[in-house]
Amino acid sequence: MSPDELQFPVAYYEGTAYFFEPSDRYSPTYFGGPSDYKLSGKGLRSASLHHVMTLGGAIVPALDEHFVFTVPLFYGLRHDGCRLTYAMPDNYVCQVETLQPAAAESDFPYSDFPSLLPYLPLRLKCRRQCTPDQFSAWTHQGLGLESKAMAVVVPPLFVGGVSMWGPGGDAEGVQIVFECDFEKKTVRATNQCS
Repeated sequence: MSPDELQFPVAYYEGTAYFFEPSDRYSPTYFGGPSDYKLSGKGLRSASLHHVMTLGGAIVPALDEHFVFTVPLFYGLRHDGCRLTYAMPDNYVCQVETLQPAAAESDFPYSDFPSLLPYLPLRLKCRRQCTPDQFSAWTHQGLGLESKAMAVVVPPLFVGGVSMWGPGGDAEGVQIVFECDFEKKTVRATNQCS
């Protein structure tokens, strides 16, 4: 599978890829919409971070295995080339450790970009056994997956008439890549494009 073939988010943990698809019913795993979790951090100068996805329930065994029952995934879509690291939630608060660039741009990825991504419930479509290298090949620039880390790749989704990256970025297939380190209890988010 090539990066361009990914239409919906996929997670990877210890030899298994978890493919998601839209659901017409409520699901604790969902794309966009509001989040019950808040971001906090010293020097956090931007309230423009977007809730991209929440992984919930026991879909990915890594969550139960590490006593993490929900993982909210945030990203700075208005921060050109965003690199974000934050702690997994504690009492519904995720502590931001790094955000670069610190300031959001008013017209990135395009003018009038929404403050909330459209809500889309997701369900597990299928599981597929694969190696870290095979999973890494589904990203544009590869991944160096750490042992005991979970990766989530979110391709550009076209939901509710909203473009995630604007015509140019969507055409490049910009992916948001999350790496969840269960030992450090952190989430690191970056993006990759072709």
